[in-house]
Amino acid sequence: MKARAAEAPHNLPRGRNAGSWISDLVTLGKALTLCSSCWPKFNFKRYGYQPTVLTATSKHVIGDCDGCRERLQRCTLFVKQL
Repeated sequence: MKARAAEAPHNLPRGRNAGSWISDLVTLGKALTLCSSCWPKFNFKRYGYQPTVLTATSKHVIGDCDGCRERLQRCTLFVKQL
């Protein structure tokens, strides 16, 4: 119970802002999901990421935004290019 109380909202580690959280995910080469208000702030070309189109009818995924941690948003999936 105490461990849950020590966590920051939306599962971000305590004392971390969204920018440092995204930079850690980028360093690890993880896939990112960013909502429409967060992805313009992310310079994906600089870090070698590419927005991914999953189907011909939709370019969005439904999930939690890695930037603002809003739940169940229409997000763009960014994948690290090799």
